[in-house]
This record gives sequence, structure tokens and C-alpha cells, in this order.
Amino acid sequence: MKIRYNLILLLFSLSTLQAQHLSPYWNSETDKNGYMDSREKIIIKPIYDGNGDFSEGLAGVNIGGKWGFIDATGATVIPLQYDSVATFSEGLVRIQLKGKWGFINKAGKQVVEIKYDKVSDFSDGIAAVRIANKWGFVDDTGKDIIVPKYDDIGLVQFMNKPDFSEGITKVKSGGKWGYVDKTDQVIIPLNYGFLGKFSEGLAQAELDNKWGFVNKSGQEVIPLKYPYASDFSEGLAYVRANDKFGFIDNTGKEITEIKYKEVKKSTEGLAAVQYEKPGAMDEWDMGKGTISWGFIDKTGKEIIALKYDDVESFSGDFAQVKLNNKVGLIDKTGREVVALQYDGMVDFAEGACIVYSGDKYGFIDKTGKELIPLKYGFANNFTEGLAMVGLAGKYGYIDKTGREVIPLIYSNANDFINGEARVSTDRDFYIDKAGKEIK
Repeated sequence: MKIRYNLILLLFSLSTLQAQHLSPYWNSETDKNGYMDSREKIIIKPIYDGNGDFSEGLAGVNIGGKWGFIDATGATVIPLQYDSVATFSEGLVRIQLKGKWGFINKAGKQVVEIKYDKVSDFSDGIAAVRIANKWGFVDDTGKDIIVPKYDDIGLVQFMNKPDFSEGITKVKSGGKWGYVDKTDQVIIPLNYGFLGKFSEGLAQAELDNKWGFVNKSGQEVIPLKYPYASDFSEGLAYVRANDKFGFIDNTGKEITEIKYKEVKKSTEGLAAVQYEKPGAMDEWDMGKGTISWGFIDKTGKEIIALKYDDVESFSGDFAQVKLNNKVGLIDKTGREVVALQYDGMVDFAEGACIVYSGDKYGFIDKTGKELIPLKYGFANNFTEGLAMVGLAGKYGYIDKTGREVIPLIYSNANDFINGEARVSTDRDFYIDKAGKEIK
């Protein structure tokens, strides 16, 4: 019996693994949809009117306006009977029938009753549900955790999932926001026009256009007195007053004057700040100030001189800076490790950074040493030890010594993924890292 169970588990795992490499495709001649693998080989014939991505080994498919699910072999696992479906998450999937939503499992069994006007995906066993204009929450058995009674709720940004990441979630009623826990106990009273997500133990709070911070006990630990306040990053938040910015710490102490024209969040222990030094007034009583960027540390001390035209926040040990239309890199002491001599650069990948001047591209390392001269008309970041480069309309691949390990002979080329890259000549095909075609 155990052997039979293990065999079933193995077959399911293999099916799920195969599904991860299948992508929907559309046949323009038949106007039908199917699935192909990473090498664009047709695995599931195009017979469907619509289809979705595979998730947890299953994909939604549509014939004649009805949706169901298939596995990676193309076998129908859940009959095509629903008006709309989503993708599986935590073993459950949203399905719609006759204008109402609910959830089923991978066996097609209804787990959450199909009675809601809107639902989110599950996250840590909880989904948001709406009836009419009221929101609540259910668990993965369909039981109400919080009955639908709120006007709005906080979802994870850019994702259709509830946010109980701190054990509490935002809810709105009567035009005001607060926080409740999973038992619907009010943790932060519903008194605020805006509440942010908790960051470093504090959340932004706004009321009557005044901003401050509350803790998880609901205490206003930093008074609501600023026209705006950001969330905390590395122990600092920036605040605005009189159209200028400054920084406070998590006690509310202003560690800088509120004097900067623009600021960025603290990263790697440093925050970028921009200051405008007033200039002489002209005949129209307009001042022409000098604007420059630099960096402060967590005490508010300006440790990298405000002298640059533009800067990026620190990533790792370096920050990109710009002066007189040329870019380079500085370290945390302000030392220019890469001279400001390039027109542009991108982030490091596999220890190398693309730099360009005019229409020529090359690579440098983290010491500023030029790994590959600026001679190519196009370059992508290194992936799996190789970078795709182009010259005079032809593309190929180089290694970090600059050796063209795969000649620039292709009319189009893509980055390597799992040892394979898609390239084109008079046709599309895949090659390995030796440049040999994969059959």
C-alpha cells in the first residue's frame, strides 16, 4: 500500500514539475489555445477557446464559455462547468458560477460556498470575501473568521491576497481605517483617514491631513503633526513641512533640519538628500539656486558631500552618481571607485556591470576595471556566465574575459536560462552554451 502511495505521489510530482515548464500559446489559424514547452514544442494541442497558466500542476481551460482544469498531460481533472476561474493557490482556486464566487480544491470539491460577490486568493489559510458592499474573511474550510461587515480592507500590494503578515489587518468602516486581529478584536481604533503597513514596528497614520505614527498597541507614538511622513526604513522616516523634507528617528526626534528639496529612503545605512542653495534674484524676482545631491548617515550627518547632479540609492557597497552628464560609482566613504566618465550604467549582475558611452557598450567590475571594452552596439547582463551582445545587427555571446564564445551570427538572441538560449537566423531554435543546436 505504501509503495502504491509513493508511486502516486511520484507521478503527481512529475506532472507538477512538467507543468512548470508549459506555457499557453494561441494558434492564429484555428483561433484555439494549447500549451507548449520551453523549446516551443506543442505538448497539449490547441483545442481550447481560452486558457490560463499552470499553477500547482493544474491550468484553467475554456470551451464554449465554460471553464475547468487540466493537468500537464492534457487530461481533464475538473469538468468544464464554471463561468470563470483563477489559478490555484494553497491548494484552492477561486471559481465563479452564475455571478457568485467560491472555492474548490484540486479534486473539484467545493470548499467555500459559491455565494460571494468577490473573493481574494488564499494567503496563510485566509481569504477575503465580499457580500454586497461588505468585506470579511474566511478560512480554508469555508468558516467565517470575520463576517462581512467592513467597507474596505487592506490587501497585499499588487496581489489579490489578504495581509495578516503582522497577525493583524487593515479594515475600513464609516470612512475611517483601523486594524483588527484574526478574531476581529480592534487593535487600532478605526479613527484614521489613512493607515500604512507596519514597518519596523510603526505604521503611518493620517487624520485631517496631519501625519504621524502608531505602534501595534494603537498608541500614537509620534504625534500626527506633519503634512506628510514616509514609512520607516533602517530606523529613519522622512517627513515634510513647508515643502521641505527632513528625517526623524523612531522616537520622533528630528535628526536633520527639514531643509531638503528632495530625499530618498535610507538604504545600506545612508540616505540620499538634495539641497537647493538659494541664488541671486533676477529681474523677475526669481531665484536661480544651485541644486545638488549627497548622502547623510543615520545620525543626520552629511558624510558624502552634496555636489552631484543626481544619485541613486546605495545598493550593496556602491551608489551610482552623476555630474556634468557623466556617471560613475562611489563607495560609502564617498570615494569614486568608478570614475565619472560614462553616459550610463546598469546594476551589477554576476560581478559585472554594463557601461555605455554614446552607442558603444562594455563591462566593468566592482573595482572599476574595464573587463570588456566599449565596442558593442548592444549588451545584456551576464546570466549563467555569458552575456548576449550585439554588433551591426548580429548577436552572440561573450564570457567575462571578453572572448566571443558563441560568434555574433544570429539575427536575434536571448539570455541563457537553464543552459539554453533561444536564437534566430532564418528560423528560431535553441542552443547550448557551446553554441550547439538543441534538437
